[in-house]
Amino acid sequence: MKPEFLTGNEKRFFEFMGNLNEKDKIAILSHNDSDGLCCAVIASKILGKVDYIRFMSYSPNMLKEVIAVLRKKKTNKIFIFDISLDSEAENIAEISKFGEILIIDHHKFEKDLNSEKIVFIKTETKFPASYCCYYLFSKIQKIPSWIAALGIIADRVDRYNAKNCQEVSKDFNFDECGNLWGIVNEVNLALIYFRGNEKKLYDLFMESENSQNINLKKYADVVRKEVKKILEDFEKNHDLHERLKIYFFKSKFNLSSLISTILSIQKYSDSTIIILSDYGKYIKVSARDTISRVDCVELLKRAIEGIPESNSGGHKVAAGAEIPHKYLSQFKKNLIKAYDEMKN
Repeated sequence: MKPEFLTGNEKRFFEFMGNLNEKDKIAILSHNDSDGLCCAVIASKILGKVDYIRFMSYSPNMLKEVIAVLRKKKTNKIFIFDISLDSEAENIAEISKFGEILIIDHHKFEKDLNSEKIVFIKTETKFPASYCCYYLFSKIQKIPSWIAALGIIADRVDRYNAKNCQEVSKDFNFDECGNLWGIVNEVNLALIYFRGNEKKLYDLFMESENSQNINLKKYADVVRKEVKKILEDFEKNHDLHERLKIYFFKSKFNLSSLISTILSIQKYSDSTIIILSDYGKYIKVSARDTISRVDCVELLKRAIEGIPESNSGGHKVAAGAEIPHKYLSQFKKNLIKAYDEMKN
């Protein structure tokens, strides 16, 4: 299945790849979820030598902190995968002063970033970034399809689940990938366990000949135990506003996205789920609405209005945000107001 390119095209991709040489200093910046992990692995299978790799979570001005590192390493070719960049235009422009950039993404966007030094390939949301990477890079050299399948299943839990994850092979014309649902769950949990050190999983993927070689159970079990405790507490302590369920928790792991996904898919598919977690410098927000009662991207965009040092992004059925701790009360007020205005 060929992804539909909303910006950029295959010609510019192959021109960028064709201009690479052994003297280039290459960096990969990718989202720190399963889709982003698989993007980085797919690209690295073709690139071979990668001088710097960084897996990133969403935070205000998130690319600014890596600019100095890229300059110091004299990086001149930068690959950015699965990261919504609407709020990062200034940082992208700064990076383009010393390097050429290839971006592959599938999030909502407002500005086409294509220029002489930037190749911005954007697909429809339904095509996860790992599939777009697989589609493009595998035209250069064959790549095991299970790598992309893991990223796709993990990013499209609204489409692929324990009952129908085999559909990913048919939908995307893959070779038979086997039953990957259990592996996807293990990878998602291990990513949480290794948050901030995702390269350990990247290295494991790079070394694995097939999906069955990846054994992450001992890491996943630690996170699984924490998840069970939080889900039990949700049932007792979440706030309810019509079909809007809001829940706040604290944990040593960044679990807001996983908790919201589990609740939305397994139990409350008829509700809008908002999970807030006290994690690090910011409160992480994860929104899910499986049946699209509201657009999660627009809902969180309105909820952070007037809140400084905040950001949001994602997809209609699944989006995320970050806000400073002191604005939690204001965020909740904005959220409920926006929900009342938007609900179907």
